[in-house]
Amino acid sequence: MNSPFPLPEILFYFKINPEISLARVEGRGEAKEIYEKIDFQKKSAALYDSIANEYKGEKGRGMKIIEVDAAKSIDEISDFIWNSVKNR
Repeated sequence: MNSPFPLPEILFYFKINPEISLARVEGRGEAKEIYEKIDFQKKSAALYDSIANEYKGEKGRGMKIIEVDAAKSIDEISDFIWNSVKNR
């Protein structure tokens, strides 16, 4: 269905350890959603990793995948992304 659409030149993949992600959710002090459980987070992370790895090869047709350490601060992430785009 999406095959006629071009892939982006750059894809930023925000990667975070599921335990850190869940700790952030719990730190909000709000009720958790049904998918905010460690088993689900681990399975989701593994699936996203496998998809990203698929697109790093031939399937990506030249798309550059840049992994972003989403455990860092907003300012660090912002600087990293800006520098990744600026130096391209």
